[in-house]
Amino acid sequence: MRNKAWVFIGNLGILPAILLAVFVAPIFGEAKWPDIQWGFSSPDFATLWSDYTVFGLGFPALTFFLSAIPAVFATYLVVFGDVLKTKALLSESDEVREDEKVDYNPNRAHLIFWWPQCDHEFYLT
Repeated sequence: MRNKAWVFIGNLGILPAILLAVFVAPIFGEAKWPDIQWGFSSPDFATLWSDYTVFGLGFPALTFFLSAIPAVFATYLVVFGDVLKTKALLSESDEVREDEKVDYNPNRAHLIFWWPQCDHEFYLT
């Protein structure tokens, strides 16, 4: 018998943990209480454009991108190994659990790794 409240909370994913952290961290002094202000903000688009974009800072040198190639290859090897491992596990499980067919698409499953890795390659060098 499943409690509907726990099912609902479980379907929220990581949100309950984040909300819990918002309250627990300030209690133990790990973070300040959030300063919530109501109204509209006025972002400084001029500073954003001039200090944080390629159009304001200029394009990095080619050596900047070339220095990221070893990390790109390492990431490729890790993700490729993960894809092979997942395919092997799912094919073995399909033999045992014929009642449940898992639709595994490596392009869909690893889409979440694409942007953070690109972000790290450009900014951690």
